[in-house]
Amino acid sequence: MKPPAALERIAYLLDRAREKSYRVRAYLRAAEIVKALTSDELLARVNAGTLEELDGIGPKTAAIITDVASSGSTAYLDKLEDVHLDPGQDAERRQVVVQRRDDVELLQ
Repeated sequence: MKPPAALERIAYLLDRAREKSYRVRAYLRAAEIVKALTSDELLARVNAGTLEELDGIGPKTAAIITDVASSGSTAYLDKLEDVHLDPGQDAERRQVVVQRRDDVELLQ
């Protein structure tokens, strides 16, 4: 997963959970900011720890961007996915949801 997609997914899950709208907007804004960066610029900022110098990127979104850019995932998104997926879903169905999310990533 790429950082903008992770930020957008977090925004979606927060919105679905009816979290405060300013939080949802913050993640969507951070996604747009990251989309405007070239891959090289994003990597350079991640390595230098300068993401927070960008207007609209705070400590939490910077940490998420860094995690996703480094490992392809972030614990915060995983936690939100676990909380907001129907607990009655079995492991196979949960895997299908994750696979579909990854497939959508490939199409973007």
